[in-house]
Amino acid sequence: MDTLVKLGDFVFRDFEIPDYINFGGQQQLVQHDLIGGNRVVDSLGKNDTDISWSGLITGSDALERAEQLNLMRAQGQPLTLTWFNLSFTVIIQSLNLRTERYYKIDYDINLRVIIDRTNPNVNTTPVGFNEAINGDYTTILAIAANFINPALSSALTTLGTAIQAVPTFNGAQQSTTSPVVDAINATIDVVQQSINEIAGTSFGGST
Repeated sequence: MDTLVKLGDFVFRDFEIPDYINFGGQQQLVQHDLIGGNRVVDSLGKNDTDISWSGLITGSDALERAEQLNLMRAQGQPLTLTWFNLSFTVIIQSLNLRTERYYKIDYDINLRVIIDRTNPNVNTTPVGFNEAINGDYTTILAIAANFINPALSSALTTLGTAIQAVPTFNGAQQSTTSPVVDAINATIDVVQQSINEIAGTSFGGST
């Protein structure tokens, strides 16, 4: 009960303070399964989990304090949540209040994390167009390395040259990026042709 939990200007007290408060989350991953059991996994950055807990608002001002929390929920403004040395910018996603007596109100609160201020340097900078395109091209090359297909290798070489010829994809004009689009379409045609050939050989037909 000696934990100081503060949300915006609201300081939780007594039985309003829960036994535990969760934090953490997941890493956003995109997995590409390759032939032979290998895989390529791209890390897209962290995804912080919601912070939630339950408590009991008590005292002669319990209803007033519950109304204050509910107003903060209704306003939907970013708030600073702190306990111990942990700090987050959050928005109240949901607040459920259950009145038993005017001096006794149960509550459940769920907070959506916007920024982890405890470890600000861990926040991942959004990937730009250049990084995303080059990253995808690298992934495609890794997948293509599992096949012996001269036509595909040639198409990917042409695609790589087209990508390198664009100084930046951020704000690039259509006339600048059209060679890349053409090279992508040509690569797709090669892949589709290869699939048709394999289907014809294996199943006596095409897909």
